[in-house]
Amino acid sequence: MLARLENPELPERQPATCLAARGADSEFFNYAIVDPLGKISGSGSAGGRYSDGKVPEYDVARELASVQDFGKFRFLKPEMSADLKERLWLVELGASKALNKDLKKMEKGLTTEDRDLLRKTVQDFVADEVKSLDELNKSDDVNDKLAALDKAMFLNSQFASTAEGKRAKEVLAELNGDKTLKQEALAKKQYEKTMRIADQDKRAKALDLLGKKFANTQFGKQASEAAQATAR
Repeated sequence: MLARLENPELPERQPATCLAARGADSEFFNYAIVDPLGKISGSGSAGGRYSDGKVPEYDVARELASVQDFGKFRFLKPEMSADLKERLWLVELGASKALNKDLKKMEKGLTTEDRDLLRKTVQDFVADEVKSLDELNKSDDVNDKLAALDKAMFLNSQFASTAEGKRAKEVLAELNGDKTLKQEALAKKQYEKTMRIADQDKRAKALDLLGKKFANTQFGKQASEAAQATAR
């Protein structure tokens, strides 16, 4: 998902002459790329450019080119009725704090067919998530481990009283005991925050400092590489 964020430098779209008068670098808005897990995987000024190649390349173009998975809806399906889709939309957006408990409320007033489809959708989703959680947890890749951490937290909070929720709690305890992974998670969080800095020079400087602070982490190294690519 690509979200357009308001450019604090510009109250509205204006011609280049007005931009220069205001001291703004670009008429473009800031942007944020949200991954399938709902996390910001990239952000910055849509007017920012990399100049490490022969032809300057906009930040957002490079970010989108690296996206491998644009994601899909977790619950909504094309064959669902409009009534069922409406009830699941807020759940899709993450508004439910305990989906297992909210399920009975959502079933009220639905047709038998919609009620059965709702139950099957949630059951299939939970089963797939637990399977994915176990697979990711077996991986040695940092991104997979962090994805497993996110899934474990979600399942534990949404389905705490179920067998799947209890399994997620076990995995969560295991992952939280990994000090190296904690450093990676912290580095990733700060990396995502730093990437939201609109000013290219300030972002490059912040990325450089972040890279030095977390030099032994994957996201620290990623920050250093981004700093070099972003610097003008």
